[in-house]
Amino acid sequence: MRPPRVPPMLEALVQSGVLAVEGHVFSRRDSCPYCGGKVSGYDTKERRFAVVLEDGRKRPVNVRVRRFLCTECGQVSPAQAPFYPETRLGSPIVDLCVVLSRSMTPGRVSRVAECLSLAIDPGTIRA
Repeated sequence: MRPPRVPPMLEALVQSGVLAVEGHVFSRRDSCPYCGGKVSGYDTKERRFAVVLEDGRKRPVNVRVRRFLCTECGQVSPAQAPFYPETRLGSPIVDLCVVLSRSMTPGRVSRVAECLSLAIDPGTIRA
């Protein structure tokens, strides 16, 4: 099967968008999402935003997400960041997979993502 045709400009646009967040620190949380109480800094956690392909090798693109402790209920909650609950990739990558999977199989979506220099396996797309 021949690879999908993706315009080079689209690949460059996706790459620049993904790489623009590399190393960014998300550190905003105004109140506790559980009880609405005041929060104080707890720690910072590194999260994988995406995996890009550079020269045929996979390279993770990571961001840092600050976590906060509620002074009233004691719950730990992350800063507002571009991640959906229970996902391991950034929300723009998940959104891309959802949109493409409406008209393509997971294997085909994976091949299109590869043409955009993103490494996403079909099992991740199915989930």
